[in-house]
Amino acid sequence: MRRAGVGAGRLSARLASRYWNKRKAFCGLHQIRSVVSVPEICQPVHSVSREEFRKLAFDTCKPLVMRGDTPPGTISKWFQFDAQGRACATPYLSQFGRTSLVQYELLRDSPESVGGLEAFRSWLEAKDRELAAYIEQSEESLLHIHAPLALFLNALEYNSSSPKPVTQIYIAQVPLSELPAMLQGDLPAPEVVKSAGRGDIYNSSIWLGLEPTYTSWHRDPNPNLFSQLHSSKKVRMLPPNAGQAIFRQVQARLGRSGNAHIRGYEMMYGEEREALQEAIWSSSAPGEIQETRLDAGDSLFIPKGWWHSIKSVAGDGRLNCSVNWWFR
Repeated sequence: MRRAGVGAGRLSARLASRYWNKRKAFCGLHQIRSVVSVPEICQPVHSVSREEFRKLAFDTCKPLVMRGDTPPGTISKWFQFDAQGRACATPYLSQFGRTSLVQYELLRDSPESVGGLEAFRSWLEAKDRELAAYIEQSEESLLHIHAPLALFLNALEYNSSSPKPVTQIYIAQVPLSELPAMLQGDLPAPEVVKSAGRGDIYNSSIWLGLEPTYTSWHRDPNPNLFSQLHSSKKVRMLPPNAGQAIFRQVQARLGRSGNAHIRGYEMMYGEEREALQEAIWSSSAPGEIQETRLDAGDSLFIPKGWWHSIKSVAGDGRLNCSVNWWFR
């Protein structure tokens, strides 16, 4: 292993300076948008005091972005990256691959995604037939499977060398409480989550996906702090009444009456997802809709009842990782 000398230290300092200058520039330029920007502060969530958080966001029920200065340390503990930014699991994370069972969403909504998943399954079958068996041969466009974390880690390995990566494998909304204790310990709740309200953390989730990832228009019954750990996501949101109006308009047009609190099939695939995506993400979206981009280290407070949709910025099969806490 090479020892880091003075040159390496200077390079590290230059990279750190470049990263922070980019973040500061982003904080300024982010306001020049065709949609309304979510209010933000150039301050990472872990350094925001309880009093400041309550004043700016929690007590006023207003969304707030807290910009991070560096990517979270959890990511370097869980993943390592090559020169092209492709991820593989570290030995630390790999030790939990077989013992941790998680819920997956596998979306096959195009010939490319179907072919990618089949190619990955064939590759995995030659390596680990037991693990490959979790990927069902099915005509369904959306598959839900309960499988070891190792399935996702193998998909990362496959994508690190495949010219046609597998995409849209998503460990979505898996409670942190279902992870091994050591992994839970790597994702402590920020102080504002523990102290801003009554101290009741209602639930928390990890989101690990191979881009593109997408969550349709919905609202949460409790305040939500959403933190981006790796790669980038865009969020669009509206306050309760305005967001409800859009949802009802789409439901009426489709002749339905859906539940916007449950991550159901309609939310993730089919004409309802497409209609909501058009209503929220197209140029015809309402002018008052608020938008932000979250990069690694950024956090977003989503007030209770605020409607929102979240999607990855990229779509080339690379790792996207987020975590959130619902609290009150």
